[in-house]
Amino acid sequence: MSIKQLEGQTFGRLTAFGIDRSKSKKSAYWICKCQCGNEKSVRSDHLIQGRIRSCGCLLVEARHRSNAFKHGMKGTRIYRIWVSMKNRCNDKSYKDYGERGICVCEKWQNFEGFWEDMKEGYTDALTLDRKDNDGNYCKENCRWATMAQQSLNKRNNHIIEFGGERKPVAEFCQEFGINSSTVYNRLAKGWAPVRALTEPPNKGREMVYYVINGEKLSRPEVARMFKIPASILWHRLNEGWGIGRATSTPVAYRTHNHLE
Repeated sequence: MSIKQLEGQTFGRLTAFGIDRSKSKKSAYWICKCQCGNEKSVRSDHLIQGRIRSCGCLLVEARHRSNAFKHGMKGTRIYRIWVSMKNRCNDKSYKDYGERGICVCEKWQNFEGFWEDMKEGYTDALTLDRKDNDGNYCKENCRWATMAQQSLNKRNNHIIEFGGERKPVAEFCQEFGINSSTVYNRLAKGWAPVRALTEPPNKGREMVYYVINGEKLSRPEVARMFKIPASILWHRLNEGWGIGRATSTPVAYRTHNHLE
């Protein structure tokens, strides 16, 4: 049998350095050194045709990249958030998640789909939060939120609609500077959200209105129009500021979000 001389030639990661005489005499085999350090006996025609280019390490690396490590995110905080999300929904022992039937959308069953939808806006200071605590985990129902925002969006918080927005009562109360217990009591009595949030706490006090651009507005409505926290607007007006000055003066915050 004529043996084609391949000694010293490189094929992919393999370099042929000697004939393997222990193999079949029908085909020539060459002992090759792989770049990774392993040795492998390969048929000469397989080397020449490029059918085998390594000791097997190329295939291992390709599988490695195509599976869990192809996104390069395993071990990161956002990857752990994704794993934790799936575990809570798949485990019936989590009474607020798996037991209630909260599930993860089909796209997010793979980390790549979750990352594609949620990478925008992510920082390590934020947590994954569902806007509707009765809804599932999906792009439409999830956001990145601070711990303070998430605490306002717990399942036991009362969600109401006011001014075209659906938010927890506690969040509206912070915005309007009204005691949350007052609002909860009013809602329990059957008050509509708009009345519960805007009517002054003290009985007998007349609602104060302001005419702006020909429109009669309450203080909360003025605060929303000018994007001023209601508590700051009320403080300015109670200090004797005119409505023009109170709404046009920029808000300057200190560390604890108080007025200058």
